[in-house]
Amino acid sequence: CGVGGSAGFFFELNSARPLRYIHTMQLKKILVPTDFSAAARAAFRFSLTLARGCGADVRLLNVVDLPNEINDELLVADPDTKDKLLAMKKEAFDAASVKMAAFEAADDVSGVTVRRFFEVGDIYSAVVRGIAEQGIDLVVLGTNHRPGLDRFMLGGHAYRIVRGVGCPVTVVRPEG
Repeated sequence: CGVGGSAGFFFELNSARPLRYIHTMQLKKILVPTDFSAAARAAFRFSLTLARGCGADVRLLNVVDLPNEINDELLVADPDTKDKLLAMKKEAFDAASVKMAAFEAADDVSGVTVRRFFEVGDIYSAVVRGIAEQGIDLVVLGTNHRPGLDRFMLGGHAYRIVRGVGCPVTVVRPEG
């Protein structure tokens, strides 16, 4: 399976030719950050189609949003407070895990190995860590921006990821 292009990634999606690739590189692991939005859903669906064509795995990443107090549980000396903060952290990860399972189950993932993982912090740092730790070959990212004048603009997270990560990124808009 190949993807690529010097100016970005170009895919042709239609019924006659499901995927035509320009230039080539091997894809084994595709990272899809998700906030469970329609844009993330479109990115996940695109990654599944691509993964089936390439024999690649998909890694779903969710960044768990925790209040600073929970992140700083190691700075708390009081054991009772520390236990409460750890319980809140576990509850947040459990809730994210349930959402992630439902997100994945809403699509046909047959023929594709999908692995889920979670990070704490900001999305950019989580994607960079995920790329390094998971050996990612391509990031597929959803965005909500519309065509027209906005085609030159991405959301703040998407722009930062496209410009700053150490691997190719494909940006996908939701249908409609």
